[in-house]
Amino acid sequence: MDIERIAQTVTLRIIGSLDIEEALVETRNCISEWMPADEMFVFQMSADENDVYIICRITESGAHNMDWQLLLTLTDAEKQLRDHRFADSDPHFMVLRRCDMPSDISQGPMPSALSKFGLPSHADHLVLFDKKLNTGIGILSNEAGQYTEEHVALFTQLREPFAAAMKNAVRFYELKRTKERLEDENRALQNELQKEVGDRVVGMHHGLKQVMQLAGQVAKTLSPVLLLGETGSGKEVVATSIHRLSDRSDAPFVSLNCGAIPETLIDSELFGHEKGAFTGANERKLGRFERARGGTLFLDEVGELPPSAQVKLLRVIQEKEFERIGGNHSLRADVRLIAATNRDLPAMVRKGEFREDLWFRLNVFPIHIPPLRERREDIPSLAYFFLETRSRQLNLRYRPSLPNAELDKLVKYDWPGNVRELQNAIERALILSRGEPLQFPHLSSVFGVGAIQGSVPAEPVVPTWSTFIEMSRAYFESLLKHTNGRISGPNGAAAIADINPNTLRSKLKKLGLR
Repeated sequence: MDIERIAQTVTLRIIGSLDIEEALVETRNCISEWMPADEMFVFQMSADENDVYIICRITESGAHNMDWQLLLTLTDAEKQLRDHRFADSDPHFMVLRRCDMPSDISQGPMPSALSKFGLPSHADHLVLFDKKLNTGIGILSNEAGQYTEEHVALFTQLREPFAAAMKNAVRFYELKRTKERLEDENRALQNELQKEVGDRVVGMHHGLKQVMQLAGQVAKTLSPVLLLGETGSGKEVVATSIHRLSDRSDAPFVSLNCGAIPETLIDSELFGHEKGAFTGANERKLGRFERARGGTLFLDEVGELPPSAQVKLLRVIQEKEFERIGGNHSLRADVRLIAATNRDLPAMVRKGEFREDLWFRLNVFPIHIPPLRERREDIPSLAYFFLETRSRQLNLRYRPSLPNAELDKLVKYDWPGNVRELQNAIERALILSRGEPLQFPHLSSVFGVGAIQGSVPAEPVVPTWSTFIEMSRAYFESLLKHTNGRISGPNGAAAIADINPNTLRSKLKKLGLR
């Protein structure tokens, strides 16, 4: 074995790419030509030199960020062995084989540490540690007793380029972790900025009084909460209030609309994926469970989850652990779970469309949110609240008044779209007002319900005919509103319209609809 030539080749691989992960993969592939190298690790010691943390794991499929996962805690015997090795060799570098370790070490903590990562307990390894960087790099063979003195000599010859590779890897993954942390903090800040209601929920002392009392009681616990109510009734507002009242209020509040995510992507959205886990996975992505770590995860429209995702969600709730797609180690699910739905979950359970065991897990503390028509006393407060907030968001230089007669119309209307429909009605009236008092002449629903109670029938109106394209656009707009933008699936727009989902997407594109 020409050690110098091999060392030169490996060095070129290490410095041959600006992509750190690509350089690490190329290095492992290159080393495996001359010695067993099923996997390669970059690890780091804690500041007190007691704990060993895995930074990244390089396999044939690529480099995997291990996010400083604890590998093992050194025993006193291992610390003495490390110090002895440094005293006998280079003061900065140490090269160590498993067979050089005393049996109480190699047969003690090591097998459990290896099995933690799904590796055989008898796997052999060769480690190079840089004391200046407090970082090491190692190669691993799934077979025992593979590394010879010649391999040790080659590894020792590579200490300088390996030191550069370790330094770059640590910086790369530290920057990546910092970026992800800043993204989480930014997301939490945006959630705070978007909480238009501040510390107050409109209606908390009137129509939503009982709901908010229940929310306050359950907020200090970690019990799952299931919010039940019609679309647009304010489930996310109540979920946000529970989070703000909880001990996790300083942590992220992360939401996911389960009905708006394609079935093929729901696992990735919930649990994240590793780089290269599937076609298009060009980088590692954190799922909602990771992004909500220490905080609250709000699963809206949980009744829309496909069966495969229901099984995985049940496992996370039961075991408090999950794995990223393409990953091979478990992550802790430290989240407060709040789910919401407008579906009749017990009926779905009877039909076999929703898992009964998941239903029982979610239905620990159900809260029913009444529709707006059952709490009409909240309509004036909501109307004035939206009048103020929407005027500000639309940058209006004026605040149009709301006449009592028009407010009376709002109170008498049934609001099939609930609070969301009221908000849209106020916004539309503000846009059309031009400074004049607000008016609501066309309070009606695309479903033909919600007429104003006790109102006088309007004068007959001579119909005006629309073009076929205009009628098609109006139909598909109302259909998409009804399905909350969901196209495929049993309750999607394509199923209701009885056309192929791809055909529907093509039609929507031609009509300029998203």
